[in-house]
Amino acid sequence: MTAQTPVQDAFGQQWDRLSSPASLHCALESSMRLWKQPSSVPPV
Repeated sequence: MTAQTPVQDAFGQQWDRLSSPASLHCALESSMRLWKQPSSVPPV
């Protein structure tokens, strides 16, 4: 089964974007910033 549903295709594109080194670094940076500054996070 080679045909992909639009949902699978969209997920694949999003995964490619998320798994790129640049976005991983960006996510790590933002999470570290939030971790260092917990007061900037609004209470849930």
